[in-house]
Formats: sequence, C-alpha cells, structure tokens
Amino acid sequence: RMERAAEFARDAVAFRDAVSLAVEGVPLRVACVAPLRFLLGASWDPRTSNEYVAGVLLHPWVLTTLLFLVVSMGTFALSSATGDYSMIDRLWSILPPFASMLYAITATPGPGRARLWLMCALTALWGARLSYNYYRKGGYKLHVGEDYRWAYLQEKFGRNRAAWVAFNFVIVSVGQTALLLAISSVPSYEASLYVGRPLGALDVMLAVAFLALLAGETVADEQMWAFQTKKKRAKTTTQNASGAKGFLDQGLFYYSRHPNYFCEVSMWIVFSFFGPTASGRWPVTFSQLGCVILAMLFVVSTAITEDISSQKYPQYAEYQRTTSAIIPFFKLRSSKTD
Repeated sequence: RMERAAEFARDAVAFRDAVSLAVEGVPLRVACVAPLRFLLGASWDPRTSNEYVAGVLLHPWVLTTLLFLVVSMGTFALSSATGDYSMIDRLWSILPPFASMLYAITATPGPGRARLWLMCALTALWGARLSYNYYRKGGYKLHVGEDYRWAYLQEKFGRNRAAWVAFNFVIVSVGQTALLLAISSVPSYEASLYVGRPLGALDVMLAVAFLALLAGETVADEQMWAFQTKKKRAKTTTQNASGAKGFLDQGLFYYSRHPNYFCEVSMWIVFSFFGPTASGRWPVTFSQLGCVILAMLFVVSTAITEDISSQKYPQYAEYQRTTSAIIPFFKLRSSKTD
C-alpha cells in the first residue's frame, strides 16, 4: 500500500506540473507539449484530480487541440463515407473566428484584452463574408458544392486508392484543420500572454490594413460572381461575359489572375502581427508560422487552378504571359504583334 501511495503521489505531482505549464504564460513550444506529459506518462485518480483536469480542459490551447482532433477526424470520416472531399472547405470560414473567440473569452483581464476582442471581431467579419460567398455558390450542398480541384487531384492519383486515402487524411483533413487553427489561434495565444500591454497605434494600423484587404477580396469575389452569373446565362450563345475567352480578365483581374488569393494570404499575414505587437518581439515569432504555410498552400492551389484553366481556355496562356499570377501588377507587353 505504501508503494502504491508513493506512486500515486508522484503521478499527482507530475500531472500538477503539466497543468501548471499548460495554464501559465509560457512560450508556445512549452504549452504545446505540456498536456501531453500527463496523457503519455501519468495515471491519475479522478477523485483527487478534478480541479487539475478542469484547469486543463478550460485552457484555450487545450480546447483548440481538442477541436483540432474532433474536426480533423470528423471531416476525414465524413469525406470518406460520402465521397465529398470538401467537408473541411465548409469549415474554412468557421474555425478561425471560433478559435479567436476562445482566447478573447478566456483571457486574463487587462487592458490588452481589447486587442483579443479586436482580433475576434476581424475574424468574425472575414468569416461572415466568406460564408456568404460560399453559400451563394452552393458550397454547403453535398457533392454539388465540392471543389472541382479535388476531382482533378483524384484523377491524378488514378487507381492508387491507398495513396488518395492517405492524401485525404494527411493533407486535406488533418493538414488543413491544423492550418486553419494555426493562422488564428497562434497569434491569439501570443496576444493573450501579454494582456497587460494596451492597444496602440500599430494595432489600429493592422486592423485598417486587414479591413482594406477584406474589402479588396470582397470586390474581387463580387466581380467573379457577376462574371460567372453572366457566363451561365449566356451558355446558349457563342459569346460570354468576357467575349469568347471564358475567363475573367477585367476589373481587379486585369492586374492579377488571382487578386482574391493575394488579399486572402495578405490578410492573414497582417493578422499574424497582432501577436508580436502584443509581445513586442518583432519582427517574427511563432505567430507567422500559419500564414507562411497558408502562402505555400495557395501557391500549390494556384498551380492546380492554372493547369485546369489553361486546358479549358485556349487564350489563357496569353493571359498568363501578360498578367501577374497573384501579386497585382501592371500589364506586361503582349507577346503578340499588332
């Protein structure tokens, strides 16, 4: 009995230390692994450990981790069962605002808590706009709203079903869930550690830049929506909203083939700097990790989209030669002579 009591005491101390690391204002790399110390190595008695368990489960970082596990496993299971691989796409506009809200609600009182509520408000605006745009395109309808690029990728995998299942699990479900939470929760976590530092001029500048980019993305999506609507109505004719080209090259799309991608990535780059603004650890911290991966994802996504478009539209190659892919820029001289 004495040995069992001593073992329980050691486990209780180990769990208490793990909780302390998880709930205190420690660096991100420590907080990430602190709860795992208990899960991997300690046993505990719920009769004496309830207060510690409650402390862990109510910490926003742990809640975010649990959310990641539920969403990633859930989207993988649903996409595998239904054959619709846009399950995670339907959560793109929901997860970041929810993650930001967790940190705003649970943050320690202080003048810097207003920064967390500002971050929450910005992500909510972003999410509401994206949800509306996705809804009107039929994105929330099963199979009807599936991203056409998933079918393109499945075709590339061919008969290698095992490879596609692995891709769906690692990249589509787990990878994108982690990315969505990283771009929002990591800057929010860093900001939550420094609630004693009030809002400043730099926070205002970041908010204005975020809203300007949100407005730019809204304009780009509205222009594309109007073009696609006219194109569908003109299917019975030989011409469409952009002559016989079949793709939009006017408005913001005159200066960039994907201005909405530019605004989207830039918004999250701006958002990531709320973290170092709060901590004072400029210019780069863990908060930038998510937006760097997001930028890499959009580079790959752009390549896939461009390949599909170039196969569908003969004049798209000329558009590629004269127009910047993502970053808006002036038109380059056409390779064709007058």
